[in-house]
Amino acid sequence: MLYEAVNKPEVDKLEITRTSTASSGRRNTLTTRKIRNHSQGFDHVDRSLDYLLSKFGELIPGPKVSNPTELSDVTESASEAINVQTLCFNTLNSVVEVKIEWVTSHALHLEFDSGKKTLKLFQYPSFARIMTEAKKNGLLSKVFNDHAAANCEDVQTPEVPASEYFEEILLSYRLIFGLDEKSWRSFSRIMTAMEEQEVSGDLPFVWDPLLHTLCGKSASSEEAQRIYDDIEASESAKTYPYAEFPFFGKRLIALQEFVKQHQPQNVRSLLNDRRDVAAWYTLWNNQILVFFATFTIFLMLLSLIFQVWQVMLAKQQLEQGNH
Repeated sequence: MLYEAVNKPEVDKLEITRTSTASSGRRNTLTTRKIRNHSQGFDHVDRSLDYLLSKFGELIPGPKVSNPTELSDVTESASEAINVQTLCFNTLNSVVEVKIEWVTSHALHLEFDSGKKTLKLFQYPSFARIMTEAKKNGLLSKVFNDHAAANCEDVQTPEVPASEYFEEILLSYRLIFGLDEKSWRSFSRIMTAMEEQEVSGDLPFVWDPLLHTLCGKSASSEEAQRIYDDIEASESAKTYPYAEFPFFGKRLIALQEFVKQHQPQNVRSLLNDRRDVAAWYTLWNNQILVFFATFTIFLMLLSLIFQVWQVMLAKQQLEQGNH
């Protein structure tokens, strides 16, 4: 969805919700750079829909950018590959301690708040799945392209294919969850706990069933693979070029840079840090060597104590024999 409307807005007002949902199910006040106004009057109702929505903020996606050099505000590192191990949920949650914030607007998908360490994810993948079948002359495609035409200074207006945009949203779930076993298993446990609260009536948040498939199961599972086959997704890989994510690549690269610069703050995070696999194996090997060395020293001390005890016992028996 482009936005979620307030059910009972003020009189003569158009309003969109300003809340998000934490993974715990708790409702939070939404903080985003994309939405400038959550309310507006009827001053622009006679204008085009894309113009009306633009008054709320950046709710409509711009043209896709397949080459990062086209973005003046993206660093040189944007030419790097998008790495699954760096961006998977296990790394984000266990190492960097990033929290997931579920949002109803797909325009906020993958927006990262480095101050609060929260990553926004679109909570309705079923909507994205339906929209992958969107026709070029469909309503949403028309809104996307009208917006691009109104904001493009180039002679040739860039095309914004709605179906490809929503396919990319689905592929981002695979990138963050489905390709890493620890990530999808961890998310599956979270969903199970949340659903127990939902059954007991303690949780107002209802999960999209497709989140089970895309985030709580392996991308190679039969259910998930069927979806990826339908959208003709590329083969699963450990890294992807920027061109695989022309709509969301900029956000993924920004998140990846943050993760790379992060230093683990405790031992648990350090041991879970698999961003550099070679360093991770070296660390664990060192830990194992330290453990065995400590255990060996303990056995040596135990043996020494036992020998001293034997000498003292023998001395005591000798003294008793002399008496």
